[in-house]
Amino acid sequence: MDNKIILIVEDDLYIIELLTYNLNKEGFNVIALPNGETVLELAGKIKPDLIILDLMMPGLNGHEILHLLKRNMQLHRIPVIIISALINKDVINKSFELKAAEYVAKPFNVGELIKIVRRVLSQEAVAV
Repeated sequence: MDNKIILIVEDDLYIIELLTYNLNKEGFNVIALPNGETVLELAGKIKPDLIILDLMMPGLNGHEILHLLKRNMQLHRIPVIIISALINKDVINKSFELKAAEYVAKPFNVGELIKIVRRVLSQEAVAV
C-alpha cells in the first residue's frame, strides 16, 4: 500500500496537519486542500487513490464535491471517506447515497481512521 496518494479536502488546518503527519508516517503520500474549489482539477491531475473529505467547508460543501466527483467519468472510482462533525442520520445516509466509501465522525481516533483508510484501499484493490 506504500506510495498510495491520499487527497485530504479539509478546512481545519489542525486536522490537515494531524492527518498529513500520521498518514505520511504510515507510508502514504498526502496532498491537502483547504477547500473544495479546485478538488476536481487537482484530482484529475494527480489521480489520488483515496480522498478524505470534510462536509462543512466554505464554498462547495462535501456533499456537493462528492456528487461532482461521482459524476466525473475519470474520477468516479476514487473511494471517498467522509469525515464530519455532523452525525445526524439524514446526513450520513445522504453521504452513502452519494457513494461515500465510509463515514467517520469527528472527533476521530487517528489510528482507527488509518485502519479505515487501509481497509478501503484494500477493498478497492480487490474490486479492480
